[in-house]
Amino acid sequence: MGWCLDCHRENFVDIDNKYFGDKYKKYHEEIANGLRKGVTVSEIGGEDCAKCHY
Repeated sequence: MGWCLDCHRENFVDIDNKYFGDKYKKYHEEIANGLRKGVTVSEIGGEDCAKCHY
């Protein structure tokens, strides 16, 4: 399971799609201002395996 968490901590989510668009306005602003490169799966709750895998 360790490789799963490593992947979620390192890979960015496509927050520009319609599902994430309005939900992550703060992240969009931070990216636009150069404060971050993207948003990882981990940052949006991706370390809670049961959230998606049940």
